[in-house]
Amino acid sequence: SVLVVFNKVRSNPIEVDRHYLQQKYPFIRGFISTDFEDNSGINELRTAISREVRKLAVLHEPFPATWFAIREQLTETHANIISAEAYRALCIREGEFDPAAQDSLASTLHNLGILMHFRDDPRLRDTYVLNPIWVANGIAAILSSHAAAIRSGEVQLKEASRFLDATEYPQETHSFIFDLMKKFEFCFSFPDDDTRYLVPALLSPIQPEETSAFPRSDCLRFEYRYSILPMGLFDRFIVRTHTLSMNLPRWRKGVMLEFEGNQALVVADSDDKSVKVAVSGPLSGRRRLLALIRS
Repeated sequence: SVLVVFNKVRSNPIEVDRHYLQQKYPFIRGFISTDFEDNSGINELRTAISREVRKLAVLHEPFPATWFAIREQLTETHANIISAEAYRALCIREGEFDPAAQDSLASTLHNLGILMHFRDDPRLRDTYVLNPIWVANGIAAILSSHAAAIRSGEVQLKEASRFLDATEYPQETHSFIFDLMKKFEFCFSFPDDDTRYLVPALLSPIQPEETSAFPRSDCLRFEYRYSILPMGLFDRFIVRTHTLSMNLPRWRKGVMLEFEGNQALVVADSDDKSVKVAVSGPLSGRRRLLALIRS
């Protein structure tokens, strides 16, 4: 469920096509106008949040008393992360001995936003995040690193201490932060060195000169148009297609790809709100490469 909130309506009134948006996004449950200067709309917002929360299926699932005690212990812990071993030890101390129930509790707390745990990811399942803001700040520090940008988006694990505060992010947490970035598709590691990462957001904004050699004529062309070009869309595209762009030009809004003797030039145009694709090479392979790009 989503509630769309328009704040500062006294100084900046906003109106959108509510009917259209609710038809396009059925999960939108309401639109509320607020202004914190005079608290207008705040009671309406509280009522709407309460109404939607009561509908959540997770609230109707059994929540034993021992789980409340575990949750309290976790929320009172000042650590940003704890190990799986420490989590299970805490559960046992509070009377929850069943490993399956411990996992169920972790999933429930993950859904409630009390902790973050990615049990299905072998890189992350041994760590429980108790402070999601710690994760967000760590990733933001890496994404805004000027040192990395100078190196065309490359970041080495051993250099992470240059832009991660040692007090908040001791060295043993650095690989976990990067593994989270890989999961969220903010970066990928190089196949010959899994401690060296490419962060697309830190690539140069300038299109490399070598792309001028790409044949502009006689190409299979495809174009996506957006009302709003989604933020981070192209970063994720570069991450997902990185095996096709090894040793080829990459920049913040574009990439060259190669597959079965065919090459593609894919460029995001922020002004035009579009992503343009051109595929060259043997005619028989063009459609296969285009299909890969579209998927």
